[in-house]
Amino acid sequence: MLYRVIGLFAILLAAASCSPVSLDSTEGESWSEQLDNPIVCGIITNGSYLYFADSAGSVFCYDMSSGLLHSKFQLSNQTVEAMTVYGGYQYIITSNANDGSNYLYTYDNNGVQQSSQYFPFTPGNSVLDSSSGLFYAYNGLSFAVINLTSNPTYSTYAFGVTGSGNGVSSFVKGDSLNWYAVTTNCGVYVLNSPSFNNPAQKTVNGITGSYLLTCNAVYANSYLYLGTSAGVLIVSTSSFTSSSSGFSDPVSSTGMVYDAANSCLYIAYAQNATSHGIACQTINGSSLGNPWSENRSTTYDLANSSIFFSTTYNAVGFLDDSGYIDIYNRQTGAPAYQTTLYLGTENCTGLTAPMDSTGEYVYLPVNSPNPKLVCYSVEWAMQQASK
Repeated sequence: MLYRVIGLFAILLAAASCSPVSLDSTEGESWSEQLDNPIVCGIITNGSYLYFADSAGSVFCYDMSSGLLHSKFQLSNQTVEAMTVYGGYQYIITSNANDGSNYLYTYDNNGVQQSSQYFPFTPGNSVLDSSSGLFYAYNGLSFAVINLTSNPTYSTYAFGVTGSGNGVSSFVKGDSLNWYAVTTNCGVYVLNSPSFNNPAQKTVNGITGSYLLTCNAVYANSYLYLGTSAGVLIVSTSSFTSSSSGFSDPVSSTGMVYDAANSCLYIAYAQNATSHGIACQTINGSSLGNPWSENRSTTYDLANSSIFFSTTYNAVGFLDDSGYIDIYNRQTGAPAYQTTLYLGTENCTGLTAPMDSTGEYVYLPVNSPNPKLVCYSVEWAMQQASK
């Protein structure tokens, strides 16, 4: 049920805008949609709609501006493992709860099934290359390249990873036709589109000490930036030599977000068991600069939090693991606003909190204690900083 003022005027207002009657009374929460089950995959946006799946196999499509439900369908006895949206269609990879089999489904934007086909493995992660219409689904040992430009077809490949407990944890696009697969122990495989045959394993030189990948890898300007248990490790994609970034705090599973306009990484980190925070590190090729960091007590952990940022309102923020929204000035790190109203926590890794096209609203997946989808006004939060 969507919580908003009852009445024809309020409904028309909600349909025209994501603005409530009073943002002050809700501390910036524009609207929220209560859900029956936790969100396990998403949130994905195409600029007009929000798409996600819950733990019961239901797939939702909501209007971004109004918060009204556009479509919903149920995949019985299925767990949604990966999903994307391309060309007006939803593409969903599932695993069957009864026999573990996997399927690739295509649905239109109204929730009407267009096709289904067998899929060879359960993906742990996925990434869409919207420029080519290729959808990459992968687990630690294998990956599939799914062509979405016509009726979906796919080819599968093996990464060729060896070593007990090792596997591909992050898959990131580089320049031109290169993709990089990064393993748990920070090994790198180079894959060349469009063939993808025989991924080339690269020996990364210069790694001293123990680095285990804890989150995603980021590619920028011919370098890979790896979030690890011992800080950020930088790898040159021309020489495949590594260098210490100078950022040595363990990176949490929330990971890193790349702000291209600001040429920096926002990093969720843990100094120790009782000290956590978010840092902004400028990218300088084989090194990182440290414009600011905001250290928080363990009360405000960032283990399962989606970092978001708005260039329009010069803000960066997250929903912390205690259930409160924290907003900072993205260039100085100055605290702008922290909500005093309890919102709830994500309580799930791998979820995303997308912004709208204006950078005014962020859409937050909340799973605990009561699942819901929340539209929050970053503009309102930043206005509080100037009061």
